[in-house]
Amino acid sequence: MLSLQGELTSTENQVSLLATDVHDAVMQYNTPRETFPHHRRGELPELLRGKLFELGSDKEREAPRVSFS
Repeated sequence: MLSLQGELTSTENQVSLLATDVHDAVMQYNTPRETFPHHRRGELPELLRGKLFELGSDKEREAPRVSFS
């Protein structure tokens, strides 16, 4: 059980780090698009704008429950 708990904690930490990396990459991509003079070259289609990952509902934010019974 302790091994599983350690693995779950490790996985949560890895997901958190990767989410931060994705967020940073999207922001790094979007910032030049929205600053002068880049935005003056003609509006790029919205499809080219990077989107941040967002969960759709509070239920998706809930941690999975593990039961040993």
